[in-house]
Amino acid sequence: MDMEEKKDNSIKVMVAAYGLAFGFSSMDRLLILMLFPFIIPYFDLNLTQAGWIASAMAVGYIICALIGGVLSDKFGRKKVILPSIILFSVGSALTGLVTGFAQLIGIRAIVGGGQGFLNSAAAAQISEEAPIEKRGLYSGIYFSLFALLGSFVAPIYATKVASIWGWQTACVLTIIPGIILALLIKFFIKESKRFIPKKASVASEGADSPKGSWALVLKNKNIVVIIILAVFGMIWLWCWLSFGTTFFVSKGYSSSAAGGLQSAMGIGGFIGMLIMPSFSDRIGRKKVLFLGSIIGAAGTLAIAMLPELPFSGIFLIFIVSSFAAWGMYPVFLSIAPTESIPMKYAATAIALVSSIGEIVGTVIAPPLLGSIGDNFGITAIVVTGGVALIIVAIVSLFLRETAPQVIARRHTDAA
Repeated sequence: MDMEEKKDNSIKVMVAAYGLAFGFSSMDRLLILMLFPFIIPYFDLNLTQAGWIASAMAVGYIICALIGGVLSDKFGRKKVILPSIILFSVGSALTGLVTGFAQLIGIRAIVGGGQGFLNSAAAAQISEEAPIEKRGLYSGIYFSLFALLGSFVAPIYATKVASIWGWQTACVLTIIPGIILALLIKFFIKESKRFIPKKASVASEGADSPKGSWALVLKNKNIVVIIILAVFGMIWLWCWLSFGTTFFVSKGYSSSAAGGLQSAMGIGGFIGMLIMPSFSDRIGRKKVLFLGSIIGAAGTLAIAMLPELPFSGIFLIFIVSSFAAWGMYPVFLSIAPTESIPMKYAATAIALVSSIGEIVGTVIAPPLLGSIGDNFGITAIVVTGGVALIIVAIVSLFLRETAPQVIARRHTDAA
């Protein structure tokens, strides 16, 4: 086995380990939402209090992603990644031991914070170490585990385990994969090569203050465009994650059938994130963002406006639209940001894009979407999600292309 093959294999192992860590962090974070039917009556909560639990996780994510991005750009990726896995795993397990609402809020903020620390550092290391011709592929694999474990496995796991052994057990058991992954990453995954040699120069590279790093990244016009893409992309995502099941129930489906339709989103998103980012390596980030958002918008609006469609028809449309729309998320959440700025600011760029998207998607959008539903009907929420993707398509036209292979071809053609 030659050196290049060994290097590629080590990158594949890193992507798999970080992807599983991100997937389980997403499962730990979304698990509480799947357990609301058990937790709300247990603590005698109202829906507003339930909403505060989701908001606490988002606030934890936002704060820790911004801090973690700067720290990992300065001190190294693994120094942020390992504590983050312990943080969200322990927080998720401790959720099963809480005795009151205030404790629940605090613990869930820790879970969100752990995911924020993890994503900014792990996604950055994948972008900086992956071969440029496979950057989209590897980033897509990493993000796809969010859809698989967070949106597909978590609902099944939560309802089955909670029904048999109780919701507390469902939470406590989540510490097991976290501990295993932390040990594997500690002993088998190397620190990003940028932080191994010439430590003194790396430290001086990352010596900017957090405000300085954020300001420098935000001066980049491409980053501003990407942030707008993330904002409206997150509106579509959380439209479905927050109100999808309720929408399908309102159309006459049973709760189990509605859950089955909602699972189509996880299936489509998982497959899409494996394929769409890799496709963007070849045809460009802009084209994938435009095509993905247009197809996703068409599917979303079709589901909203054609309620007479049979179950199989809606299921198929939802898979295709999620494949296209959710499949493009790694492009604007990780790949394009890291290609738009010097790599030493990669984690900071990812943190800013994901955090601002998170503020809108999980803190601001759900109550606004709920208000739209209260005033105009729940179908209006889904229509809003479709319109958000149309805006993504329009804004994507202003993105400066960053795919290395596409740029190289243009230079060759120009020569």
